[in-house]
Amino acid sequence: MWMFRKLMPQLALAAALVLGGTACQATDKAKSAVSGGTTTTGGTRTLSFLDTPSLNLGTLSSGSTTLVRLSVVTTGTGDATIDSTSNSDSNYTFNGGTFPGSGVTCAQPVQGNCSVAVLFTAPASIGITSDVVTINYTSGGSTGTASLIITANVTVGAALTINGGVAYGFGSKTIGTSNDQTLTVFNGGALAATAMTASGLAAPLDFKGGTYPGTGGTCSTSLASGASCTVVINFSPVASTTTSKTLTLDYNNGGTPTTATLGLSGTGVTLASVA
Repeated sequence: MWMFRKLMPQLALAAALVLGGTACQATDKAKSAVSGGTTTTGGTRTLSFLDTPSLNLGTLSSGSTTLVRLSVVTTGTGDATIDSTSNSDSNYTFNGGTFPGSGVTCAQPVQGNCSVAVLFTAPASIGITSDVVTINYTSGGSTGTASLIITANVTVGAALTINGGVAYGFGSKTIGTSNDQTLTVFNGGALAATAMTASGLAAPLDFKGGTYPGTGGTCSTSLASGASCTVVINFSPVASTTTSKTLTLDYNNGGTPTTATLGLSGTGVTLASVA
């Protein structure tokens, strides 16, 4: 018993040295885990397109452009690093030329839901186009791929002609008289014309009544494919001179603002000149 009491201070010192060494080792390991000041986020994140497996843009006119915002949804934890991206059809590009496209949110590394922007330029060739948007990525040591098929039916857009595209002349009309002419507007395209508005006319060569489509005219703001409507033009000369105007119809052909025009003219003469 006397011997044990005598040895207690030495035993306590040895225990303190052992415990102290263990604590130092634990602290050193913790420092090693965050070396470089960067904390590694664990787990694996999976990416996919919300519209998977495919998205149909519908029927679009050749030459039109359509901006598509695609949602990318993620599951799991950790970061996903984008390795490569592609579009299989050159008519589809990331808006602005590079992934993820301008005005959207997917960025390196992907840590949650985000979006990409694809711009489709409808080609001159008519028919179905198809693109595969692909995102290859790495997360948690594993590789993955998110892909989406985008399709569109390209057709001839609305195509308006006024009076068959042939300029109309009232000829010589007596000053002070009022002369009306009804002209036909035809849509020879495969899509409806929308947002139709008219400009370019003013007295003495104007729409009858002063506003489009002219009193008695049937045109409005849209015209179906293969359909026709009318505008009524009035020429009321007030001087011995020739008046020339260009009737302009602005419309959307199913994807692109477009214009149809027609030249109009008329000459005012005195009654004696007519005789």
